[in-house]
Amino acid sequence: MKRLYFVKVALVITVVLLFSGCAVINNIFNPLPDEYKDGVKYSRDYPDDELELYDDALVFEADEDDEEITLKYGSEDELDDLIDFYEDLFDDKEMTIDEAEEGRDDYHAEGRGDGFKFEIDIEQASGDYETRVFKTVVEIEIVPYEVGEQTLENMQGFWLVCGLGNDISDDYRKSGQAMEVDGMKVTFYSGFEAESADNDFSFDDDDTIRYTDEGEEHTSDVTFETIEGKEYMVISEGDITVCLEKSSEDEMMSYKMVGTDTLKKLQGFWLICGADGQIDDQYRMAGQAIDFNDVFMDFYDGFEVDTLGNEFVFLDENTINYTEEGTEYTVAISFETVSGVEYLVMTVEAVSVYLEKSSYDTMLSYKGSSVIYLSDYLTDEQLEYYITDIEWNLSYIYNTDGTFDQAENFNRITFDSYYNTGVSEFSDIVYDHTWYIEDSIIYFDFGNDFYDQYLLDYEFDGEAGYLYLFDSEAGYNDYALVYTVYVP
Repeated sequence: MKRLYFVKVALVITVVLLFSGCAVINNIFNPLPDEYKDGVKYSRDYPDDELELYDDALVFEADEDDEEITLKYGSEDELDDLIDFYEDLFDDKEMTIDEAEEGRDDYHAEGRGDGFKFEIDIEQASGDYETRVFKTVVEIEIVPYEVGEQTLENMQGFWLVCGLGNDISDDYRKSGQAMEVDGMKVTFYSGFEAESADNDFSFDDDDTIRYTDEGEEHTSDVTFETIEGKEYMVISEGDITVCLEKSSEDEMMSYKMVGTDTLKKLQGFWLICGADGQIDDQYRMAGQAIDFNDVFMDFYDGFEVDTLGNEFVFLDENTINYTEEGTEYTVAISFETVSGVEYLVMTVEAVSVYLEKSSYDTMLSYKGSSVIYLSDYLTDEQLEYYITDIEWNLSYIYNTDGTFDQAENFNRITFDSYYNTGVSEFSDIVYDHTWYIEDSIIYFDFGNDFYDQYLLDYEFDGEAGYLYLFDSEAGYNDYALVYTVYVP
């Protein structure tokens, strides 16, 4: 009977094994490792308060080094349940998802949380140990991450301004504006020179920087765009969007045009304040000025705009050429310091005009603020300055008793400041002349051995100028011809 009992037991075991298949045999001869039963410890730095693990998660694999944290866990729930769990979690925690893709039997997502980047893969359990315990397996990789880290990495280096919006042009490159990013510091270039260096900046979010330049705080959005196959850094602040391309200081300098340094110094409103080294309010009172705007000049005469938008070009670093009212001029440009003040000096032929940095309002303050009396002494240079480049019309006869009579004869006269030429018109007959002034005497040469000369003087009443021609020998003891600005 005893022998029969053991036979029955053996038969039962055999039947059980046959009906349960290889799984039982596998469990007996290939037992589960402890990590699939008890789990393993994972890094304390894992952000489980934000990127949570599923409720029944059992972590069976974990690793950590200086650069990343990885873990793998299993769940007894279905794949779709875990996908729904993480998609809801991403929304609830307001994480940034850079990529998400759901397949038939798997799910992959990449994104960023608070101080970290992550990759997560969810798939059906596979392999001997996993399928014996779980239905679904999740693998997560965590990399420490600072806000703006990727943008900061992309920003490093020298960037040349090459456009506004989508308008890319050498015209912008020739302005010499750039920014150089080194770590968390930025140096700005303007006019091909470093204007402000090592400005600290910080990130408000991944694509927004904040910095202070010359006391003014700026907040700018930084993105990277591909335009016509080339990548650009795009910085937007308010309504302004600037495009920059990866470059170098040497490459930027290749766009520097002749006269760039001089052009930069010329910009702004300049009031004529002297001639040939002499600075005096009498020049300012003429209300003559030049307003430089990029490569254009607006001329002012008598406190009013004379001609607008005169374009000029540089012939060399210190020489410009322009055309005004049909006449071409070539002008030497220099800057001279007189009594500690720097002046712009514009020279044509032998005539040098001095200008000071000013404004339209400052120029107007000289209008009518002073007068020039006939008794005031004027140098030859001042006299030349006041009478040139104006058409004068004979208007009055000045009598020795200080009274004036209306002039009866027509006489128009001009004095060109550049070539010391001019015309004299008497009753529709025009004579060409050359002229010069010496010791307050103006000398005329009409050609054909015909010369004339007068004692020259000038008066300004705060509103208008008056040119006086006295007999050169009798001087102030005789009458004078008095000219005012010619009105056709």
